[in-house]
Amino acid sequence: MPGLFEELKRRNVFRVGIAYAAAAWVLLQLTDVVAPILALPDWVPRLVLSLIALGFVPALILAWAFELTADGIRREKDVDRTGQVPQSSGRNLNLVIIAVLALGIVLLLVDKFSRPEVRSAAEPGSASIAVLPFANLSADTEQAYFSDGITEEILNALASVREIRVAGRTSSFAFRDRNDDPRQIGATLGVNHLLEGSVRRSGKTVRVSATLIQVADGFQVWSQTYERKLTDIFEIQDEIARSILRELKTTLLPGTRAASVRDRTSPEAYERFLRARQRMYERSQPSLEEARRLLDEVIDLDPEYAPAYAQRGIVTILLSDNNYGTLPAAEAQRRSKRYIDLALELDAESPEALAGLGLYYTGEPGRTQDAIAVLKRALSINPNQLAASLWLSSALGDTGDTRGGLEVLEALMARDPLFRPAFSNAVFVFEQYGMSDKAAALIERVRQFDPNDPVLIQAEAVHLYFAGDMVEGLLKAERAVALAPNSTIALAFYAGGLRQTHQLAKLAQLPRISMAADALDALGRRDEALELAYSFAANGDLFPLFNLLNRAARHADVIAYIDERWPGLDAFEHEHDPGPVGYPVMLAIAHAYKMVGDERNAADATERYVRGIERVRDQGVDNRFIEFETAAYHALIGDHDAAMATLDSFADQGMFVLLPLSKSTPEFGQLANDPRFVSIESRILGVVNAQRAELGLGPVDPARDFWQYGAR
Repeated sequence: MPGLFEELKRRNVFRVGIAYAAAAWVLLQLTDVVAPILALPDWVPRLVLSLIALGFVPALILAWAFELTADGIRREKDVDRTGQVPQSSGRNLNLVIIAVLALGIVLLLVDKFSRPEVRSAAEPGSASIAVLPFANLSADTEQAYFSDGITEEILNALASVREIRVAGRTSSFAFRDRNDDPRQIGATLGVNHLLEGSVRRSGKTVRVSATLIQVADGFQVWSQTYERKLTDIFEIQDEIARSILRELKTTLLPGTRAASVRDRTSPEAYERFLRARQRMYERSQPSLEEARRLLDEVIDLDPEYAPAYAQRGIVTILLSDNNYGTLPAAEAQRRSKRYIDLALELDAESPEALAGLGLYYTGEPGRTQDAIAVLKRALSINPNQLAASLWLSSALGDTGDTRGGLEVLEALMARDPLFRPAFSNAVFVFEQYGMSDKAAALIERVRQFDPNDPVLIQAEAVHLYFAGDMVEGLLKAERAVALAPNSTIALAFYAGGLRQTHQLAKLAQLPRISMAADALDALGRRDEALELAYSFAANGDLFPLFNLLNRAARHADVIAYIDERWPGLDAFEHEHDPGPVGYPVMLAIAHAYKMVGDERNAADATERYVRGIERVRDQGVDNRFIEFETAAYHALIGDHDAAMATLDSFADQGMFVLLPLSKSTPEFGQLANDPRFVSIESRILGVVNAQRAELGLGPVDPARDFWQYGAR
């Protein structure tokens, strides 16, 4: 074997193999650069590779039998091995290898810097599209809901093909009645195709025109007009979707076919269904109540139409006092489940019904994992279920997977940044992660379309709060509530500003917000505070109750509440995870155990708290809620220096807390007489009074205004 190896080396077989491989690589690079320019068929690069592979063995055989000399190629047996010819041949082959590799590097650089960069916003390739709202050309201007409905069904059909990236409905519809250049729209939405069209309805006849436009040059790729009886409207939607897919089909979409549109129903029922769905997008109590009425009419007209039952279940939850209405949350849950179950009985794979079931599970204690599973299933069937993405993001955050929730929300915002129900959530989550610049950019992007939108205004309030401008943030939040008085989210942000500025009487008048329990307690109305806190606990929000009981020195009641409902902290922790604002409920439990002298369970709860917070921090969460809670944790375990240092680091920024801290946050009770703690509280009070002065309010007097129930 050593003799064969030396002979192969002597005859330059190895060098020829290396030179051949280098030349083959360069040839493949050259083919890759030239093929698109010459519009060569897809099989050409494969043919080149096959020929290269076939030639490799013959090249080695020739290297064995022949020698490259100064006099040309000669048979190996005729070469004088005693002279310089073999060495010269080796040097020549080395030079060939170096030259070929240098050429390959040049080709790589040419390829890298000469090709246009494909921006991530328009990936993958040409398979991205925005469906702009079809114009209503009917004589009745009130028929706009009908053209919007057709637009949305086409959008859904396209979105169900996962290889095509489809811009979200809300962002696409923001360009209604605008004459923007296609290139500007494409850049804003991150797509390179636009679909626009019109709908003209006359009696029982409908005429739909659709045009596919290439963003890069504004040219029409395809255009078609369909005229059908209204009874065939579903077939029109199918035809348009199939035609578009044929035009978009590239090597990225081999063999793709359009997904079918939703289950069919009568034209009368479908018309009401479209009206209802359009009203649901507005997310206000009057619009949701109208949607509920219309959906009831759809169900009367067609008791077999699954999407109507699904949306009826969703709108019932949205009208709860946890969202945009006044229906008690528990009753809303009960009623909605009946409609969702009926929808699933009619169509077990209905994405709307599955999304509704996921929303229902998010309101049921201990069912968050079920919510995640069913929402993912809904999105696998129809990725265009934007509300399902929003609910999935929240559910993931509720299980402690804050990073997963953030990623879902970021993807949702990239697809549809103007989707109102998700917009303020996105700003809030970005701020929780310390991504203030990203929150500000999203706000600016939305402001250009509707500066007076209440959801935008409440998002601006959040951004201002996190920036430390509590006064301007409160004024924004107050304006958002005036525009959307039944929005629980808007009320929650407003309540935060009232709490920060110690406007307790106003805060106590917001019973839909858990912070009202603190205000009632501070005003000396503890029985009312407990009644409200118990109602929130019944819906899964335990911290207001546990904190209030600890504050009242009823620590045994905290433990009894847990023991009556969970067999231990393992079971409790399984249902209650940390989130982007911390793990306050577990800290309250640790405090209760410590105060009754149960050191073993106190240590267990404390360890669970630490693990939970570490998990949240490891996912990148960074905000003042976490820092404040960390200070309370240090106080609980007796590390007073760390508690002081943490509080001192942000005492001047505003923390949405009530003074004195030793009463509002029981963990700080043992610090009440520490001069350092008293000094920090004094600084916080100075910030509060300065903010109250900006609002035209008098200063808070600790002797008069702090915790009227005293020490009881």
